[in-house]
Amino acid sequence: MQKKLISFISFIYLIFFAINTVRAGKFIEESLITESNSNTRLFGDQTGLGYQSPVIFLSQLITVFLSLLGVIFIILIILAGYNWMTAGGEEEKVNKAKQMIYRAIIGLIIIMSAYAITYFVFTNLPAGTGGGGSFTTN
Repeated sequence: MQKKLISFISFIYLIFFAINTVRAGKFIEESLITESNSNTRLFGDQTGLGYQSPVIFLSQLITVFLSLLGVIFIILIILAGYNWMTAGGEEEKVNKAKQMIYRAIIGLIIIMSAYAITYFVFTNLPAGTGGGGSFTTN
């Protein structure tokens, strides 16, 4: 009997008190996000920089980083081409230049793929985080 009573009281405790703890955590999280956004807007207004969503900022940062990597790989391709042209018929230098071009092209393909994935994710991310709508099929 005592075991059933303890189980019942524990169950009631979980129903009434644990839910409030979860709801309080959600409220605190939302208020922190709201406060953070308002502080960011205030700082942007005071400095004249304006406010920008963190998602947009991160997207632009990744785009700049990938663009710089792309430029580096293009420079590597040009440098390898120069090495090939100045090899003077030496087979070892020609093969080294060919490998360098091959590796730089693979790196460029990886960078372009990363850019395409980043563009796709950050373009569709804001649309995917909204409230769900109704889904109907014919």
